[in-house]
Amino acid sequence: MRIIIGFLSLFIFCFACQGDQTGANGPVTGTVNMNGRLQEDTKASTRATADQALILRMGEATIDKGEIACLPVVSQDFRNLIGFQFTMRWDSTQLEFQNVRNFGLPGYGPANFGDRFASSGYLSTLWTEATLEGKNIPDGTTLFEVCLKNKAGSGAEVPVRFTDGPTTFEIIAADMGQWKLRFSNGLIRGN
Repeated sequence: MRIIIGFLSLFIFCFACQGDQTGANGPVTGTVNMNGRLQEDTKASTRATADQALILRMGEATIDKGEIACLPVVSQDFRNLIGFQFTMRWDSTQLEFQNVRNFGLPGYGPANFGDRFASSGYLSTLWTEATLEGKNIPDGTTLFEVCLKNKAGSGAEVPVRFTDGPTTFEIIAADMGQWKLRFSNGLIRGN
């Protein structure tokens, strides 16, 4: 039920999910450490009805001030799922949202993102599988890339975090069981 309400909220808030992508050399695509330490949101985990978890890993990049980095969000254990939702956050004084791109999940695209508050450092997303029969995708699939412009100086390290709000973590399987979300956050470093 929350996924349906979340979808309506995203539909209302998604006005310009594709931003301007400029730069002399184009955006830099971040790299993902598939062996990095995972976190789990304890608040979301108490709502989970199953021990299974979807794993999301976000990339990292090192760029100069004024350049754009696109951080991949890669999934593991995406099995028999019918929906997910979550929010990403960053320091909006140091990073500026540009767009989302490179979608690897059928039925998932810019319209699945609510960017109304992206200028304040919040980007929410929601996906539902149209047939409600459950979707499987191979481990290591890039769900999407989030592209951000670096406004910070040399040596700055600005995390891009998965967060349980304002759109809460929710992962739903075809049997209607709610899974946990395990994740590793992204990072943009100033060159």
